[in-house]
Amino acid sequence: PTALYRSLIYNIERKKAHQSLEESEKRYSDLFHLSPQPMWVYALDDLSFLDINQAAIRHYGYSQEEFLSMTIKDVRPKEDIPQMMKAVEISRKHDQFYFQDTFRHQKKNGEIIHVDIQSEIICFKGRKAELILANDITDRLEYIKAIEKQNELLREVAWKQSHEVRGPLARIMGLIKLLDLPGEDLSQHEVLGYIKNSAFELDDIIKDIVKNAQIVGPNSD
Repeated sequence: PTALYRSLIYNIERKKAHQSLEESEKRYSDLFHLSPQPMWVYALDDLSFLDINQAAIRHYGYSQEEFLSMTIKDVRPKEDIPQMMKAVEISRKHDQFYFQDTFRHQKKNGEIIHVDIQSEIICFKGRKAELILANDITDRLEYIKAIEKQNELLREVAWKQSHEVRGPLARIMGLIKLLDLPGEDLSQHEVLGYIKNSAFELDDIIKDIVKNAQIVGPNSD
């Protein structure tokens, strides 16, 4: 009875462990395949794709079959591969390692995107691999670039306001005062002509300021 009891307990515990493993694998599968962000698993020895989720398939334009016949080198611009290999070598030296950095990737259609990569070393079907979460931040970087460009334009506007506008405006104010001063050598007609010229100069400067102060969006040249 004692041996039978122990065997029964062993079988129950083994079944629980197996069930727990299956539940854990299902949670991983759900998190991986249902993620709205592109994710994949690649082998650290030969860099081949081992698993890929639907978000990555949609975002990069390759089919699942194409991905599984490729390596991670195939989604990088050729000139960026040395940088990528440095990161891979770091991962190969560890059994547990979390990594995050920004890289350039290339879609099937040739489009270059900027991607924030988060990675974790895992064991996938008996192979040392790396789980990758890829977040495309291209639009964000373009927006920041546009804001920086706009800030530069606004600095130019501020400079024009404090320097270029001040000159013709000061001349106009001074000429207006001449109109009220008797006995001046300049005739009223001449003074008005100078005021008119300064006003045109001021108008051109303001038009230039308005043109340069146009709000620049992420898709602007």
